[in-house]
Amino acid sequence: MCTAQHSIRMRHWILIESNLAKQQASATFGKTLKQLRDRVNRPLIADSKKVMKAVSKPSFCHSEIVNDDLVMVRGSDRKSS
Repeated sequence: MCTAQHSIRMRHWILIESNLAKQQASATFGKTLKQLRDRVNRPLIADSKKVMKAVSKPSFCHSEIVNDDLVMVRGSDRKSS
């Protein structure tokens, strides 16, 4: 009886380990294919002083008023070398 339970536990453990290995491989592969090229950083700013600071930067491109208290500011794309 004890050996039968042990063999059942071992089979389940092997299934769990194989499924975990497959999921880890899929997660790693998915992260490497993630498209990062077209991402844009557009902060939503609620403080008027921070808006003025963001607008006065030379990288400023465009701003859009979302509502009375919120502004979306877009700067130029950063080039990483």
